Amino acid sequence: MKHSIASPSSVGWVMYQKCTNGLPLYDYWYRLILNRDVLMADETRVQVLKEDGRNAETGS
Repeated sequence: MKHSIASPSSVGWVMYQKCTNGLPLYDYWYRLILNRDVLMADETRVQVLKEDGRNAETGS
């Protein structure tokens, strides 16, 4: 087989379609995310070490 299924021209076409047809959806999600009060919250508990007024075993 001389050419693979994903030839450079087909890859270029797929990327072009993805970018041009996907932009409205990308813009929608971008605006939706930026209008939020909180974008991300990490609620992982960590052990407090050497913090004034707290025991080393205290979770924060």
